[in-house]
Amino acid sequence: MNNKVLMFLLLIFSLLSFAQTANAQFTGQLSTAENMRKGRMMYGGFLGIYDDISPAVFGQVRRGFGLDIDAGARFGFISIDAGRDDDETGVLVGGDAKFRILDNQTGDAFDLSAGPALEAAITSDFSIFTVGGNLIGSMKFISQSGLIITPYGRFSLRFQNVSWDNDKFDRGLDDNSDSSLEFSVSLGSAFTVSDEVHLLGEVQLADDFLGFIAGINYGG
Repeated sequence: MNNKVLMFLLLIFSLLSFAQTANAQFTGQLSTAENMRKGRMMYGGFLGIYDDISPAVFGQVRRGFGLDIDAGARFGFISIDAGRDDDETGVLVGGDAKFRILDNQTGDAFDLSAGPALEAAITSDFSIFTVGGNLIGSMKFISQSGLIITPYGRFSLRFQNVSWDNDKFDRGLDDNSDSSLEFSVSLGSAFTVSDEVHLLGEVQLADDFLGFIAGINYGG
């Protein structure tokens, strides 16, 4: 095992050490630490499956802006069960930007990017809003058959606000909102099918939460 692979594995294990304090961010990462070239576009469609929460369906659009920066926006729908017999269905929106810090192709041990992110899940009686920053690490592997696999990990530190209608949701609290500083961890892998098509799978881990996202990105 060479030093670059060892350093990347140490990064992933470091991210896993935060998993016990992690809470959900539904749209996940959906991209590696690599940045898109200026003017390039990427489009994606995803299905998210979460513990005790109905599935979410959402898409993303990303664009490269040059200077080692790209950014993306997400939009979709989610159904949240927060204590009633019926679910609350609403919209899921988010966005992020990332700046390349390390570049594996220029001799760094792995790719590393960082940047801001925000997300909101909004129903008629329940909402979750988060804003914070991400640190993303990834490393590309090419098999003898030419298959390209890029595992990645994301650590997120963010402010989170949860609001609900006490008349409709039995949360066992006197207040109707809660704000906190949260950590989250996402681990995933991108599989390059062709120059334009990339399959993606991602797991979100926490003490009381488990989520899985699968989908496809086109372009990049």
